[in-house]
Amino acid sequence: LDTGAYNINNSLRFNDDDDPSLLRTNDSGGSDTKATISFWMKRGHGAKMFYARSDNSNNAVITISGDPEYRLELRSYNGGSLDMVMKCSLSVQDASAWYHMVMVWDTTDGTAADRAKMYVNGERVTNFREYTTQFSSNDTIEWFQSDATFYISGEWEDGTIAGAWDGYIAEVYVIDGTAYQASTFGETDEDSGIWKPKKASVTYGTNGFKLEF
Repeated sequence: LDTGAYNINNSLRFNDDDDPSLLRTNDSGGSDTKATISFWMKRGHGAKMFYARSDNSNNAVITISGDPEYRLELRSYNGGSLDMVMKCSLSVQDASAWYHMVMVWDTTDGTAADRAKMYVNGERVTNFREYTTQFSSNDTIEWFQSDATFYISGEWEDGTIAGAWDGYIAEVYVIDGTAYQASTFGETDEDSGIWKPKKASVTYGTNGFKLEF
């Protein structure tokens, strides 16, 4: 991603035929209520991109549905109940394009519609298909629980990786405990009007990290 003053030089390719996955188990508990995940992606086939679970009843996922829709979805389960689901109407059809995705969770927000938010190329997603369920106030999010395993690509299912991602991912920010906006990680180019990355200044929190590949 060569965009002028700030460039992203590397990405990681995931080939779903190889069942690829990056994973780590949180060393200790982080925020129960606030998180931000920012990344650039170029899609292949749809699948689970980010996933965290303590067990089958407590998990969270960012996924892109498969052919022909290729739509972004967020889901969160707590105690076996579906606390939150958002199914984006926007379709990421262009397999040659890089998309910037920012997912933000803040279940302490007094405005129910703002407790989980999606941004694609700097624009907040406000159109959803089928049904959308927002968090109740102060609901628990799974990403940084002390016993949760955090996956990039796929999930652990019956002893194997299932639903692996196919495509490219670049410059991943995982933020524990702060709800940032898309403008923290990108900006609109004054000349071209294209959304581009910028150097982000963030606080990572207990279990946060950045991957540059």
